[in-house]
Amino acid sequence: MRAEMSGDPNPSSPPPRPDPPAPAPKKSSTARVLLIVGAVLLLLVVVFVVFVVWPNRWIVQKYTDEGPHTITYEVTGDGGTATVRFTGADGQAVTQTVDLPWNESFTAQTGMPLELQAGQDTDGTISCRIKWEGHTFVFRTSFGSSPTCSVGGPA
Repeated sequence: MRAEMSGDPNPSSPPPRPDPPAPAPKKSSTARVLLIVGAVLLLLVVVFVVFVVWPNRWIVQKYTDEGPHTITYEVTGDGGTATVRFTGADGQAVTQTVDLPWNESFTAQTGMPLELQAGQDTDGTISCRIKWEGHTFVFRTSFGSSPTCSVGGPA
């Protein structure tokens, strides 16, 4: 009679056990992989900007600045002299026999065609370089018997 009063149909059975807690949801490995890939890509972009774009930002200026600009022609080599031919400040071709190393600087307007050629009559190495505002934007080296080099581009 006591069992009926408590409302328990079977007074000798133990109370029911509670359900075990639900397992924690598995973390998505896809999200983790995407996060890692995104972090690596961001790091690569930062490295590219710091080590490539920033040191060479003058290149953008070269093609966007209206000028005038300081241009320097340079010729170096093993021999004592070379024959150089270049476009001068007035746009005219100039030919000279010069002692090496040699350089010539002048002011040029944006877009002016620049050309530098040099050659030696002896065996060895010769290099031609055009600088825009102190930055080399074209360079060429030649070696062998009677080496020559030629470079050009717009100011």
